[in-house]
Amino acid sequence: MESRFTPGEQQLLIETLAQHAREMLHGIARANHREFKRMLQLKMERTTRMQLRIAAGEFQLEDDESDLLREALEQGERALCFEIARTDGRKFKHMLQRKLDMLLGVRSKLSAASKAA
Repeated sequence: MESRFTPGEQQLLIETLAQHAREMLHGIARANHREFKRMLQLKMERTTRMQLRIAAGEFQLEDDESDLLREALEQGERALCFEIARTDGRKFKHMLQRKLDMLLGVRSKLSAASKAA
């Protein structure tokens, strides 16, 4: 699957994947089951590799990577909605809403690209 992204969307993808990798790292630290830890480690490594490829401008994704990216974007969307709901400052809330709108645009581009493939 291949999509074209603006520099702002590319940066948002990189940030979202980085946050997703950090959350997996926290999950690894908390996990007690060895196999679950290993599964999270492999997923985090794939996320980090994908993040580096996107930073280099390479947007060709395999199906499993597309699923992982969709998961990260959904998680980022939930986090942004939560942050918007608890934020009082109008300017900051507006900036978060613009970021959420961009994230939703990226998700729709990915959906359109996967349907076209």
